[in-house]
Amino acid sequence: MCFLLLATFSPSLDGKINLWIDTDIGGDIDDALAISFALSRPEFNIVGISVVDDQNERRLMTLQWLLKQFGRDDIPLYRGWGKPILWGGGVRRGDASLTYPREFSGEYKGGVYDNAPKGILEAIERYDGDLVLLTVGAMTNAAIAYLSAPQTFKKLKKYVAMAGCFNEQKVEYNVVRDPYSAEVILESGIKPVLVGLDVTQRCALDREKQKKIKAKHPFLGELIDEFLRRAGWAEGTPILHDPLACAIIIDESLVKKEPRRLAVELEGGYTRGMMCGAEGEPNAEVCVDVDVERFLTMFVESLSK
Repeated sequence: MCFLLLATFSPSLDGKINLWIDTDIGGDIDDALAISFALSRPEFNIVGISVVDDQNERRLMTLQWLLKQFGRDDIPLYRGWGKPILWGGGVRRGDASLTYPREFSGEYKGGVYDNAPKGILEAIERYDGDLVLLTVGAMTNAAIAYLSAPQTFKKLKKYVAMAGCFNEQKVEYNVVRDPYSAEVILESGIKPVLVGLDVTQRCALDREKQKKIKAKHPFLGELIDEFLRRAGWAEGTPILHDPLACAIIIDESLVKKEPRRLAVELEGGYTRGMMCGAEGEPNAEVCVDVDVERFLTMFVESLSK
């Protein structure tokens, strides 16, 4: 079924970036904002979106609802893996509950398909490697795609992930949800671009910027308000972790990057899931600085004009 769907695609025109988004939408608000940003940018040809982590079906429901609001219920959606590829013991850290679930009714024209890793691999083949993979959740689907067909996965034009924290001793959520998958990606040889908490935490969407987006997309304003209320941050501001990872696909000059050799701590009781420096040749590009104001301007203008 996936193959038949992908066979209907046409190669992107006018130099568009073929983009696949893998998301754990529904927990933090930044997934929804990243997808909204991608939908609003003419540079992207979004060829598929997959969900990952627990509660696949509820995440798919929220995703269908969001895409319907933008009139983009033509994008194929995929169920992904709901568990880590391996869990070596101990409590699985992090709360995967949905903070702003949404119901969807009616027909979703793009279709909902099984097996996200297979869908990613077929998209790579269909676009002859001219595909960017963006993961803004656990890397489980990406790791399984790589393990299933390493040579095909390595044809990716680029892999960008919101993952890690590199200048502080901090465990980041997307990595700790599936540390072994993150390690698989780091050892794959594809050298992902990693956008970590070091830079994303500086990118806050203040009230004035929220108002501009709400004026254009009232449903996004309601979603932001609900998330902040349910998360107990009613007086706070959303942090644009995932939107920054999406934005640098268009303009890498928004960030400063450094090549580094990284490994994932797989065993420590408190450090499990931490990305650490390691000896050897670089296996990733790490974002170490960001032009905050230029990124925020880009983000707000994309969703308000």
